[in-house]
Amino acid sequence: MDTRKAFYFFLVVPTFVLSQLFSRFIVDRIQLYRSDGIIAEIEKQYITTKEYPERYKISLGITYELLDNGDRFKISYSRGFMVTETYYSDIKKWRSYGWND
Repeated sequence: MDTRKAFYFFLVVPTFVLSQLFSRFIVDRIQLYRSDGIIAEIEKQYITTKEYPERYKISLGITYELLDNGDRFKISYSRGFMVTETYYSDIKKWRSYGWND
């Protein structure tokens, strides 16, 4: 193998891997930021109407679900690699669920 080709190969592979890890981190932070904004809007609506909305229009991979006859809700999004982040309104915390949970 030519040393010049080997040099480019070993330069490109780590760059590709690092860019994938970096983009995964950035997308996770963006989804968390968007989800926190949605949670704030839903809680604000709950304060005024004393009930959570049955449906809430969300796009780009975030899901909203009303639980227990309208007493609580959950918001979730996928982090990739079969990991899902889920927020429960009753405990007000995020939980991670993997492929075996």
